[in-house]
Amino acid sequence: MKISELLDEYLEDKDYLAQVQKIKKRRDEVKPEILAFLAEFLAARREIEEWKEKIQLINMRWGIGRAIPIILGVYNECKEMGRLGQLEAFIRRHIAVPRLLELKNMEPLVDFVKSNYRSNQRLRLLFVLSVFWHIQKPDTYPIFYPKSREGLNFLREKNLLLPLTYPMEDCYDQYLDFLIAARELRGIMEVKRIPPYQVEHFLVWVADKNKD
Repeated sequence: MKISELLDEYLEDKDYLAQVQKIKKRRDEVKPEILAFLAEFLAARREIEEWKEKIQLINMRWGIGRAIPIILGVYNECKEMGRLGQLEAFIRRHIAVPRLLELKNMEPLVDFVKSNYRSNQRLRLLFVLSVFWHIQKPDTYPIFYPKSREGLNFLREKNLLLPLTYPMEDCYDQYLDFLIAARELRGIMEVKRIPPYQVEHFLVWVADKNKD
């Protein structure tokens, strides 16, 4: 099978595409509000408590899911330790859109989680950061959804995308690899005039289609 054939099959799944459009519409409805808040928060005109509340709205539209308890756990533990100020500074520093070359220099994420949250769920927290980056720059930063990663792995197993060419040292390498692969896939989809925002949904579709 060629990836173009798989994309044709995806485009024929009208029920799935209808759901994709509903998701896009619901996100577009709240995106201006989220972007306005992020601009205020990054400029230090909003506080961590308000950020925590916005997480709930983002979860309803972008689906943070099981990462929510981790976020709340970090928040509550920092609050108990009197370290909310440090958490706020950390979040403000890391949800700002990074330059690609800075991703490997974001190790404070790992150190912060180790010192503040026992579960040390690195990938899930990086996934949450990717949601914020994606909202701000959707064509540059794909969301690091677990199902999207599954879909990508399937495409690679079937040699439908370029193989991984360098070793993975940490979760940041995994995200960079995911980002590069998503760009490759976006280029293929553009040839078929499929909008870039559907890269996420195509990967999820692939994962669901091949989960057995």
